[in-house]
Amino acid sequence: MFDKNAMKKALAWRVCIAIPLGTFLTYLWFGHVMKSIEFMLFINVLFTGLHYSYEIFWDKYILRSSENDQTHQAHKRANGVERD
Repeated sequence: MFDKNAMKKALAWRVCIAIPLGTFLTYLWFGHVMKSIEFMLFINVLFTGLHYSYEIFWDKYILRSSENDQTHQAHKRANGVERD
């Protein structure tokens, strides 16, 4: 399911808070503005890709497993079978 508001909020967070704050903090660490900007852009693209992959993995494997367990438990209850 695609949620436009969640996407807007996530992008606003990245653009308005995460990248500028991260750039400032890495500037304090590196001492070079361009190096800090490049590093933060790289890190944010990388982490966005990783977060997306995590969400896909979660929906595909974790939620499906949880839904299967709940369905299995519901069938057992409906058939009068004791819990595990």
